[in-house]
Amino acid sequence: MGNSDNVKKISSIGTLFLLLFALSLFINIPTLSAQKKEGGAVAIVNGVEIPYVSYDRARLTRLLNLGANPDDTAALDPLEDDGIFLTLVDSELLLQEAKKRGVSVSRDEAIELLIAKPPEYILEIFEGGKYQPSQLRKLVKEPETILLYASRPGVSKSKIVSDWEGDVNNLLRYYSVEESRRRLLNLLYQQKPLTQSQIRNRYFAEKTILSGSVVRVLHSTVPDSATPVTEAEARAWFNDRRDEYAIPESRLPLAIILPIHPSAADSAVQREQMEKVKNIVESTPISNRSEKVANLLRDLPPNRIQEGRMISPASFPGEISRDLVHAKVGDLLGPYPTESESLFLYVAAEAPSTDTIIRARHILLRTGGDGEIETESLLAFMRELRDSIDSEEEFMTSARVYSVDDMSAQIDGDLGYAARGLFVPEFDSALFSAPVGKVVGPIQTRFGYHLIWVNERVAKDFQLRELRFPLHPSPEVVQKVKADAEMYAEALRSGEPTDQLLPKIVASYPSVVVDSMTYLKRLEPYADGLVVGEFLFRTDVGDVGVLPLPFNRVAIVKQTAYWPGGTPTYEEIPQYPIAHVRRKKQLDILEKKLSDFSSTITPTTLLGPIREVAPMAEILGVRQRLIPVMEDEDPHLLDTLVTVTKIGEVSGPIRGIHALYFLRVSDRFGPDETAYRKEIASFSEQYQSRYRQQLLDDLLKSARANSQIKDLRNSTLIMLGSSHP
Repeated sequence: MGNSDNVKKISSIGTLFLLLFALSLFINIPTLSAQKKEGGAVAIVNGVEIPYVSYDRARLTRLLNLGANPDDTAALDPLEDDGIFLTLVDSELLLQEAKKRGVSVSRDEAIELLIAKPPEYILEIFEGGKYQPSQLRKLVKEPETILLYASRPGVSKSKIVSDWEGDVNNLLRYYSVEESRRRLLNLLYQQKPLTQSQIRNRYFAEKTILSGSVVRVLHSTVPDSATPVTEAEARAWFNDRRDEYAIPESRLPLAIILPIHPSAADSAVQREQMEKVKNIVESTPISNRSEKVANLLRDLPPNRIQEGRMISPASFPGEISRDLVHAKVGDLLGPYPTESESLFLYVAAEAPSTDTIIRARHILLRTGGDGEIETESLLAFMRELRDSIDSEEEFMTSARVYSVDDMSAQIDGDLGYAARGLFVPEFDSALFSAPVGKVVGPIQTRFGYHLIWVNERVAKDFQLRELRFPLHPSPEVVQKVKADAEMYAEALRSGEPTDQLLPKIVASYPSVVVDSMTYLKRLEPYADGLVVGEFLFRTDVGDVGVLPLPFNRVAIVKQTAYWPGGTPTYEEIPQYPIAHVRRKKQLDILEKKLSDFSSTITPTTLLGPIREVAPMAEILGVRQRLIPVMEDEDPHLLDTLVTVTKIGEVSGPIRGIHALYFLRVSDRFGPDETAYRKEIASFSEQYQSRYRQQLLDDLLKSARANSQIKDLRNSTLIMLGSSHP
């Protein structure tokens, strides 16, 4: 392959990378907005600038993936825009947090990582597909050598070299971030590793279905009068845990959020538009429909399905998947309404798929214990039931009558359409080997015993186009809501009492949200976006703004308090350490008092007798579900109890932050020791991976809150009635 072919390859590098790699945040493709912002920053993170062009390229990537006009940044909704922005900020924070811990990736290391595993578009540069590491190393270390492979009509050599150098630097940054992430994940895990016991307990907690209850005995069972706290005790507690009382810089808003609901007339306009489009498509000959749909899409919101992508019906929820499996090319499916829009799906093409999907029903039954006689009786009944069913209608009736899977029994045992791997292995294997229209079973899984009926098999994928019809409120409706918001904002600015005005607002907007209790930290999403925080961190206490929010809402926001950050003195917050010391004392007393409580109650003991011993006890019912997570507690707090509690037993206490917890089990369905030994290796690997990622997420969340970050996406903040820039 000659140099002319290489020229073609390299001239398309940017486009190839944008289309093939979602992580291409750093590719050097100039756009209109990038040219306007060239040399500027989109954010400053602890004094380090993030170039605006990185943000602009990321938005361009998303637009291309949507199939939208690359210049139409308005096609990105505010949440997508915020997500792109926060990804860039978090990447910079990750590098900074890694560096604090002695983790860094040198430029030479990043080069070697690139050379060891270059992206596909880099590999396409090389003649005949024969990758030459030494050649790529030279291209990276000596950017001017790119002139041996590429030329662009009308573009100077220096510009070609500088563009390539910019691409290389951005690509090396990506490799540096990813390698820093990997090393930081490992370091965080070394500092706080999981024990084998924790992994074992999580395995059973995630895979065991329980019936029974959790008994929670709150610390306030012991009265405050029984646990006096001296100032010396509270001060000692505070001094030992001073870091726990540190608060990031934060602002307290009073926020009143008004919804902008489309009127009946707006809904009528949407229906009329959809009916018109439907008539146009369906009246067009099949041979010309794709072209007609393409023309219609120019006036509709961008597709969220990448053009040309083949999709399985199993990728969609029930109604859409059922429609798809029976669809043919040229069909217009729908409409499918959501809260904010309705859509049609146009079937542009179909192709055979290697992934078969099935639609099936099942009947689930369980034994009441571990006895062999009961199990054999159940299996005999299920075989008799299986042999008596001759049609799908009979199977549906039996599912409603006998199945203990409450959710599917209500819909005749229907499991919908599913691809391989959705169910536990034993069920999955039986499902995909079962014939259509014949009862199969009983099949044993950890949930019980199943009879299966397969309705149909489908082995095709579809190429789809979305025709989206937003339900937009009319300008008159929007203006009315803005006027009401401005009226309330003006009352807040003037200091007038709002006691009479607020009930009127609430009466006019039944789904209004009033919030005055949430301290916001930097870049903390509020009301689904960053706009409220952006307002608060650019204004002073007492300032009021009227701000547009995503999803057709308007917020009236007043900054009511400001906390500069850091650790307060004991004198500023004495009530908190006093309460925390008292809570510890109360739990100490409870732990002694209830040490043998689990042996005095049964799975069926009522709340009344329990409260005779523990007056503030609560019972949280668990019916055929996984163990619940206790609010404001470690999400894995009850894992140990799941592992050790057998049918008909009560275990505990486990001590949390706020209460003691007991688990009562009347029935359980899940893996045994044999399944544990078989599955623990793969489970341990994926659980440790999740745990590592959670450690990193927590670190970045804390870093985001405690960093000095300036959001420079808008050079000015437009707020009604605010004097601040």
